[in-house]
Amino acid sequence: KSMIMKELDPTGINKDRKDKYRDWISAVMTFAITKSHAFIRNIEHGTVSLRDVARCIKLFNWFHNTLQKRPEAKSYDEICGRSIIFSLMICYHSRLSNKRKAYLIEIIRYIKQ
Repeated sequence: KSMIMKELDPTGINKDRKDKYRDWISAVMTFAITKSHAFIRNIEHGTVSLRDVARCIKLFNWFHNTLQKRPEAKSYDEICGRSIIFSLMICYHSRLSNKRKAYLIEIIRYIKQ
């Protein structure tokens, strides 16, 4: 969690909201990355590392900044949610062979809670 808090950079909002969103994003990302690592270890019998976490956070920041600049940008909640999903899909979903649908169902179910 400390690595995620250190690297997250939600931009485009005021200081008070930034702290609130940073805490929320950190909690969701920590939970989702933990679930992703467990899924890959237990179901795929693969390996995961802190590099995967760093890559996921960098992708989150990139998607977050890019989605905010789009003219059709929705609410800040939607931008954050999409950024989380997109970064997880690139880092974890794409590396799965035949369990992609199971991973997607599990992660979406946890994120919606």
